[in-house]
Amino acid sequence: MDKRKIGKIYLSRELINWKKDWKEAQKILSLIGFFPVRVEYLAWNDTLEMIGYSDKFDEVEPGYQPPTYVLTVIRVGKDIKTVKVLRLNKSLEGNYVERVCDVCGGNKKTT
Repeated sequence: MDKRKIGKIYLSRELINWKKDWKEAQKILSLIGFFPVRVEYLAWNDTLEMIGYSDKFDEVEPGYQPPTYVLTVIRVGKDIKTVKVLRLNKSLEGNYVERVCDVCGGNKKTT
């Protein structure tokens, strides 16, 4: 990876039960091509905070904090159909979300 496409994501037990089954977490992370470089367990809200690289993230200049991305998992029954990657942007008016890409069942589709 030539560019510094780094970001921060959170995996909560509301998204997936990662304490029970890591296979689902692995599938989600592999669908977005996520390579973690730092993982921290936040006990106060039972969430994993992960910083890492993905081609789905925007490029970040050295010295700047990595932006936060929101993962939305769409299921059909128990199967994961789509993982949407959304960048959380902060403005003076409040927070809003900007769509970055969809990753559909292993077939990557950029918007």
